[in-house]
Amino acid sequence: MNQFYSDPERVMKKSNFRRQVTKGVSLLLLGAAMSFSYAQNVRGNTDPNAPAKISYDVQINAAASKIYGSTFPAAISKKAVALSGTYTVGIGGDYATLSAAVADFNSAAITGPVTFNLTDATYPSETFPIKIEENAGSSATNTLTIKPAAGVDAMISGNAAILFQINAADYVTFDGSNNGSTSQNLTLNSTAATGTTSIVWVSSTSSAGADYVTFKNLKFLGNTPSTTVGHILVSGPTLGSPGTIPNNFLTIENNIFNRGQNAIFAVGFATNQDDGAVIKNNTIGSTTLAEGFAFRGLAVQNAKNVLITGNKIDGVTISSSGTSSGMLIGAAVNNITVTANKINEVSNTSTVGWGSNGIWLNAGTGSADILLANNFVTNVHSYGYASGGTETDNGNGIVIGGVATGVKIYHNSVALTANQNVGGRPSALNILSSVTAGTLDIRNNILVNNQTQTGARYAIYCGATNAVFSNINYNDYFTTGTSLGFLGSARTDLAAWQAATGKDANSLNIAPVFVSTTDLHMTSANASLDNKGTVLVEVTKDIDGTMRSTTKPDMGAHEFKASLNGTYTVGSTGDFASLTNSGGAFEYLNTTGALGNVTFNIIEDLTGETGINPINAITGGYSLTIKPSGAARAISGTMASNALIRTVGASNITIDGSLSGGTDRSLSITNLSTTGPQVVRFGSVGTTPMTNNTLKNTIITNGLNTSTAVVIHDDALATTAGYFNNITIQNNEIKKAYMGIYTASAVGAGNGGITIKENNMTASGADAVTLAGIYVQGTDGAVIQNNTISNITSTGAYARRGIWLATGTVNSTVSGNTISNITSGSSAGSAAVGIFISSTNNGVVLNTNNIIDNNSISNISCAGTTVTAGIQIFGAVATPTSGISLTRNKITNIKNTNSGGYAAIGIYLNGYSTAANGGVNIINNMIADVANYGFNGTSYLDNGVGITFNGASTGYKIYNNSINMNTNQTVATGMTAAINVTSSITAAGAIDLRNNIFVNSQTTTANRYAIYSSAPATVFSNIDYNDYYSTGANLGYLGSARATLAAWQTATGKDANSLNILPVFVSPTDLHLTTTGNEALDNKGTPLAEVTIDIDGDVRNATTPDMGADEFTSTLAVSDNAKVAINVYPNPVVDFVNINNSSRIDSVEVYSVSGQKMVAKTVNANSGQIDMSKMPTGMYIISVKAGENVHQVKVIKK
Repeated sequence: MNQFYSDPERVMKKSNFRRQVTKGVSLLLLGAAMSFSYAQNVRGNTDPNAPAKISYDVQINAAASKIYGSTFPAAISKKAVALSGTYTVGIGGDYATLSAAVADFNSAAITGPVTFNLTDATYPSETFPIKIEENAGSSATNTLTIKPAAGVDAMISGNAAILFQINAADYVTFDGSNNGSTSQNLTLNSTAATGTTSIVWVSSTSSAGADYVTFKNLKFLGNTPSTTVGHILVSGPTLGSPGTIPNNFLTIENNIFNRGQNAIFAVGFATNQDDGAVIKNNTIGSTTLAEGFAFRGLAVQNAKNVLITGNKIDGVTISSSGTSSGMLIGAAVNNITVTANKINEVSNTSTVGWGSNGIWLNAGTGSADILLANNFVTNVHSYGYASGGTETDNGNGIVIGGVATGVKIYHNSVALTANQNVGGRPSALNILSSVTAGTLDIRNNILVNNQTQTGARYAIYCGATNAVFSNINYNDYFTTGTSLGFLGSARTDLAAWQAATGKDANSLNIAPVFVSTTDLHMTSANASLDNKGTVLVEVTKDIDGTMRSTTKPDMGAHEFKASLNGTYTVGSTGDFASLTNSGGAFEYLNTTGALGNVTFNIIEDLTGETGINPINAITGGYSLTIKPSGAARAISGTMASNALIRTVGASNITIDGSLSGGTDRSLSITNLSTTGPQVVRFGSVGTTPMTNNTLKNTIITNGLNTSTAVVIHDDALATTAGYFNNITIQNNEIKKAYMGIYTASAVGAGNGGITIKENNMTASGADAVTLAGIYVQGTDGAVIQNNTISNITSTGAYARRGIWLATGTVNSTVSGNTISNITSGSSAGSAAVGIFISSTNNGVVLNTNNIIDNNSISNISCAGTTVTAGIQIFGAVATPTSGISLTRNKITNIKNTNSGGYAAIGIYLNGYSTAANGGVNIINNMIADVANYGFNGTSYLDNGVGITFNGASTGYKIYNNSINMNTNQTVATGMTAAINVTSSITAAGAIDLRNNIFVNSQTTTANRYAIYSSAPATVFSNIDYNDYYSTGANLGYLGSARATLAAWQTATGKDANSLNILPVFVSPTDLHLTTTGNEALDNKGTPLAEVTIDIDGDVRNATTPDMGADEFTSTLAVSDNAKVAINVYPNPVVDFVNINNSSRIDSVEVYSVSGQKMVAKTVNANSGQIDMSKMPTGMYIISVKAGENVHQVKVIKK
């Protein structure tokens, strides 16, 4: 019966019409010869050799008239159909089995890349071996890929001798990843227990090789280590034997191999070598014996241009005759590179004493150009054979044999740790006697034998002569045995080995410190091995891909960073090229730590610092010192919104700019950024305090004077208070900053100890500090000493301060500082203060127990609508048990020039002391030349005042101060006073005022007082033994103006021992008392327990001390004038004073103690008279000129 069919299941190509041919169906020819396509379906088998649903082109000759049955007549021939694209393999797929898919591939015309996607988890119906044959259509484009489908974990398992054979087929890839990554989702498993078995055999034929074959991302699993001969065998037509045609460009990558004799065995033909193989990143074996290998990890023979890299080989163990190898490179090999492999636990337990090795180079005739570099070899051992020194006798890390030339053994790390059972001659590197002269270049290796069994154990063993070494040097040899090496005979130590080789001059004998016995990365505790290698152009990276030093690489496979210990140079030719840059000294230190104290010597200007690497905490308590070397040096760079040099939780850091070890400033540090720059920051981390950090003898220059130069606080960029102790900032010149030094510590007992001393902040103009020289906040125990601060000038409307003790600063001392030229030119709400002490007013965070002592403050001026002060105390500053002491300070030239009449005050006490006894002590201070523009007002904020008390305070002790209001204000309408007690002082007994000298010697101010009190007399717990003097109409004010001392005494109800005497000062601003002319004040004070010395440190008289800040001894008496011819009398004087001389008197002048000339008279006679009747009572100086002589006499006017 004749039937014509459509083709519902498959589109047939290259046919005139479509047919579906089934068993028992006949086809009548309709004429001459024709062709058609058919597809076998499940209803029958037209061709019993064809798998289901495989397309064919069928050519029917004209001689045939009919087709019957299930076989092809002779007149019919099959033609392969074209394949291209992706086909599924598995139940319900395009192919039920991979065998069927491969069979079709073998006969198909390949017109594009073909992929067989495995969709099943297992394939139990395969027919092995699955043999992929050469296909003429294969190319770099027309490839075959076998891989698991997306999301599928597949296994192909069988017990045949061969599971897969790649028989001269090209461009075949087995890819085990189901997602296009490096995942391993396909397992090839051989369960065959006997016979010569291989999971994959890549074979050549007599006419073609298998080229561009790739195995990647697969798991290879044999039956047992002893039964599966090889997982991947590459050879000729006979399994395991070389053919005459090479298999080229094999790639074996990222696979896992377990259970077998050889994971990879590739053997080519000696005179036509396999070319271009790449074996990389595979994991071979296991430390679990049953999962390892019983002969070799991999073997490559008769090959060229081979790369073997990144492989990890574990657990190659044999217990019978033969030599086990992690890796064998043998026969005729050329241009072989073996790098970055890790080989561990290779052993031979045969009690007869057979050998084992990590890498065996056994090159034959014609071999050349072999590089073994950056490999780890560990724990190679055999049972042991005492009499043997070859590869077949004992465990050796690397064995070099054969006759290759150009063998380079570079940067390998070998460590034998596992013991042999009996003694022998194990060695980290074994050179066989077969090696020919001049062939070996062995450099930069670490060769260690740490075995402890009895017998010889070597770092290096050479059975050949020393002629084999073309170069051998820069190696580290170490052994626990009695002899370091063997060359002709045992060589006990490095010197003996060097003598034997005639080379190795730079090699070492040092025990390296590895991470472990199986991980030969170097720990940071290898300072003695750091940078001890030599540059080799062939090895630019280490085993991990880290770039090697281009000047001083490390020995061994690992380019490590040793913990620092000692002195290192920083500069283009130094140990480090930079401090803060990538690869610089700080980054290195942070990475490796230290094993001892470290010094970085700056050997040249570092002009390109980026600041990206700080100094982190150094474990072990070791110190770091940064200093110049050879000459003055500069560190500069640009770091925006951060410090150029900074520490992060680090302690024991010293930046010392001195070359001499003294006080020369020979190191400059400059941040050139104009975006929020800082120069140096010591930063703490969390609540762990940093300690013992020092910045000294440097020149610090910031990039902007609206940003702070030196900062000490938490490492956070915001001004977060930190935790620190024993920080020193000493003898630095600081320029171009908003604040020169800023320090903020978290308020807490004992936190924040810092010493800031001998620093200079005096630059002017563009390099000036613009807000504050030194700012200290929250510190317990600051010492701010002997700093020089000046030229803080600006026209901006904000407060400028020389030194600022901010909230929570306690138990601190500010002493010996010189502060001058703090100026604000703004007429807005700006201020200028020499020393400013501020705190919150809530009584919780206080400034207590602080001492402001022996500071010189001058030329503080402001044009703003606020107070200018030499020293200002603001906020809660004392408790019932502690307070603040202002002692021995010299304050002069305090001015406010605002025409609105805003205050200038020497010491401005605007605090909130709560101490009933000893809250704020003002002792031994000198204040002079304080004035403002002048304002007709009675407020203390309107005019110039020496000391002002303001605020609801108590506990003031004002002892032995000297104040001279000597400078007239610009306008006369005003009210000035040496001391002003405002009405805000209300507590009874708040002020104890004794032993002071208060002078107002101004001459133009309308109301000028020695003392002014808007508070009632009850605020004085004690007021006595003071000297009040004013050139004005009234001595003082208390409730009302008090013209005389008596009136003042009446107002206070006290002051019985006080005086109204004009003292004689050395000058209007130097308030030391002269030794002559002050006898009326001599010894007129009362002893005070708090005052034992004066402003100069002179000891006070214990029973009759002087008033004022200066303890003096008067030498003035009328009889003192007898030793000269001039007589001045009477003295004291009421109205007229007479001057006689034995010779002519030219002229007579009379001066007040403030330096004002009162009288000038020409005499030109032997005697004269001066009218002093209208002069105020007090002390005066009469200057008599007679010829070339000038005589001065002090007189008292009553």
